[in-house]
Amino acid sequence: GGHIVNISSIAGFLGVFGYSAYCPAKFAVFGFSQVLRSELKRYNIHVSILCPPDTDTPQLEMENKIKPEETKAISGNAGVMSPDDVAEAMINGMLKSKPVIVPGLNGKFVLYASRLIPSVVEWVMDREIKKFS
Repeated sequence: GGHIVNISSIAGFLGVFGYSAYCPAKFAVFGFSQVLRSELKRYNIHVSILCPPDTDTPQLEMENKIKPEETKAISGNAGVMSPDDVAEAMINGMLKSKPVIVPGLNGKFVLYASRLIPSVVEWVMDREIKKFS
């Protein structure tokens, strides 16, 4: 047995303005992980997908310098997590063999809302984007 954790993002299940290259890559990680989970289950190998929100790292600091204002408005609603909190959520998710690990309440809300009421989520994002048109 064992456990594989692939790193996706909230942008792995929600298309976000300004991330036309990033989102498809993270969507692919999500799909790849689902397939792996199915294929490796018989070998008692668990596969989880970690989908953190923005995480307080040097990468985010650099990204924020060039991020479009529309994207800042949208991603600002999800909040920023510390790397330690993301790591703790990942470990807790692994211990519970969760297939999808989304740290933080805001991230979980976005996941469930995007699945259950996608038109509302799109309306909220579109409303933020229109502020800059």
